[in-house]
Amino acid sequence: MEKKLVLGLGNLLLGDDGVGIHVIRELQKRPLPSNVQLADGGTSGFELLTYLESAQKTIIIDAMKAGCRPGTIYRLVPGNLRFQEEETYSLHQVGLKEILSWLEYTEKKTVVTIIGVEPKTICYSLKLSPELKRQLPRIVSLVLEELEKGDKT
Repeated sequence: MEKKLVLGLGNLLLGDDGVGIHVIRELQKRPLPSNVQLADGGTSGFELLTYLESAQKTIIIDAMKAGCRPGTIYRLVPGNLRFQEEETYSLHQVGLKEILSWLEYTEKKTVVTIIGVEPKTICYSLKLSPELKRQLPRIVSLVLEELEKGDKT
């Protein structure tokens, strides 16, 4: 059975930056198949490779500044992202750009889907902004849909 990883990234202490972790916590309340692993990646770095190398399918959830209104949800695959030096898609030191670069050099390949969420507030807070809190059920649903996709093909 294909191993699937759901990886939430972000900093819980910085409001909307913690959206990936909030999604993981919501998913932990649900019964999931035994081949699905949930991981709170927080603001981790190279140690995330261990998780990523062990999965055939990976879903990454992270706050992503891309210029739309707060709460906008993006579904991307690595080839859809265009990084420029001055652009910031992820809000922590080790972001999507670095993680995706590392994956290029691993022996085992994982199919990656990225669910990004446009933040409203990045400040010292343990809470999501109302805009992101309203989107939490939709984000969880999108993750569950992504998990099911691989089972139907």
